[in-house]
Amino acid sequence: IVNISTYHIYHKIAESHKRDMQRAALLQENQMYARQLELLQQSQQYVRVLRHDMKNHMLLLNTYLEKGEYGKAREYAGSLAKSHGMAQEYVRTGNMEVDSLLNYKLELICRRTGCIPRLSVKVPREPIMAEVDLNVILGNLLDNAAEAVEMADEKYLELQMRYDRNVLYISIYNSYDGKVEADRKGRLLTRKARKEGHGIGLESVKLVLGKYGGKMKLSHENCIFKVDLMLFGKAAVGEEKELL
Repeated sequence: IVNISTYHIYHKIAESHKRDMQRAALLQENQMYARQLELLQQSQQYVRVLRHDMKNHMLLLNTYLEKGEYGKAREYAGSLAKSHGMAQEYVRTGNMEVDSLLNYKLELICRRTGCIPRLSVKVPREPIMAEVDLNVILGNLLDNAAEAVEMADEKYLELQMRYDRNVLYISIYNSYDGKVEADRKGRLLTRKARKEGHGIGLESVKLVLGKYGGKMKLSHENCIFKVDLMLFGKAAVGEEKELL
C-alpha cells in the first residue's frame, strides 16, 4: 500500500511539473510570436513611409553630392535606417517558430548585455519539431548564456543552428567569468542566491533531448562555455551518430 501510494504521489507531482513547464513554454511562445509580429509590422510600416518619402530623400542626397558635401550625404543616408525606430531583426529564415523565438530572445540579450551575437542559422521553412520542445531547448540555453555573458568582462555569444537530413544541430558558445559550480555528479549548479526554481534549465533540456534521441555535450575553456546538441528527426532515430 505504501509503495502504491508513493508511486501515485510521484506520478501526480511529475504530471504537475510537466503542466507547469508546458504553461511557461506556451506563455513565452506567445510573447515571442507577438514580438515577431511587431517586427514584421514595423518593417512593413518602415517600407511604406520610406517609399513615400524617397523622392525627397533622393533630392536632398543629390544636392549634397552635387555640392561635394560627401560627409553630409553619408551621415544623412546612415540616419535613414534609424529615423523610424526600426527594431532589430536578427534572423529571417522563413521558419516562423525559429524566427520568432530567436528574434525575441536575442533582442533581450542584446539589451541586457550589450553583446552583438554571431549567428549562423540554416533551417527549412517548415516546422522541424514541436514548438514547445524547441522553446524549452533554445529558451533555456539562451537564458543561461545571457546570465553568463552578463557576468563576464568580455561579451561574446555565438549561435549556430542547422538542419540536415532530419537532424538538428545547435551550438551555443558564450563567454563567462571563469567560475563554474557543480555537484558531486558533475551537474552544473546555479550561482544565484535563491536556489529554488533555478538551475533546472539544463535538466529540462535533457528531458526534451530524450524524446528525440538527442545528445548534448558541455565543455568550457578559456572563459568560453560551449553547448553542442543534436536532435534526431523520426527518420534518424536509432541511427548511429557522433556529436562532433
